[in-house]
Amino acid sequence: MKNNSFRHYQFIALSLLGSISAILSIFIFLPLSRTYIIDQTRTKIQIESELKSTQIHQWLEQGRQVAQLVSTNHLVIEDIPELLNAQPEAKTETATEFRDIIAIYPNVSSISLLNTNDGKVFFSSDATQFNRVRKNESYFQKGQKSIYVSNVIYSVSQEAPVLIISGPVQNDIGELLAVVTIEMELRDLEKIITSNIGLGESAEAYLVDAFGFFVTLPTEIERGILSRVVQTEGVQRATLGQSGIDTYTDYQGKSILGSYTWLPESGLILLVEVEEAAITGQVQQVWGWIILGNIL
Repeated sequence: MKNNSFRHYQFIALSLLGSISAILSIFIFLPLSRTYIIDQTRTKIQIESELKSTQIHQWLEQGRQVAQLVSTNHLVIEDIPELLNAQPEAKTETATEFRDIIAIYPNVSSISLLNTNDGKVFFSSDATQFNRVRKNESYFQKGQKSIYVSNVIYSVSQEAPVLIISGPVQNDIGELLAVVTIEMELRDLEKIITSNIGLGESAEAYLVDAFGFFVTLPTEIERGILSRVVQTEGVQRATLGQSGIDTYTDYQGKSILGSYTWLPESGLILLVEVEEAAITGQVQQVWGWIILGNIL
């Protein structure tokens, strides 16, 4: 009889100990799992942001390389006086040269040469650009001195937003002959930004300019490039030259964990964001596994 009582109390003690152990395990591992998932998500966002920043830099570098290539191309330099005088032979040679360059650099949509006196386009790979006057544009004025990257602007000929990279074309003795402008289509940049975001279905990456206008569109927006402004906390911080990762409310009013990165060479802001609801869903799923494991 005593043995049965002892075994009974032993069973109760072991069960109680097991319950206490399970409860302690739950209270310890639940907070740890939440912290771990959030930290992992922050790390993935950081990696994705750095990858996209590098890809944007490479995209811009193509435009710079083309501007440098044209500005030092002896055939183009030799043809400029004849192009200014509308010589057909010079047009054919330069047109062939520009086509060959664009074939190598697919992100470039057009190459133009501007008169240094009035900013008029006297030659271009895009026929719609001819005789357009760019005298008051910053890329014409600053492109006379060095390679310059413009803000994103709307191109009438492309019927789309573009970014222009300009630079001086000089002869052997340093005389300014023309300003070259390289028009970069943002469609290609948008593909870079929106592709391969390995952060789940709720994640998205997009660009806005220094004024807060959408330059590439998030998945939830169909129209609004250069016409719709977003002023989230992430955008506001980035316009001050800051970069970081934090929780804030996105353009739809949803709470997100996101990175904001100021890209000074282009004057753009890169945002990579994940909805907090999706992160909470991951946490709850892990909590379910922990609780179930302790019950069993």
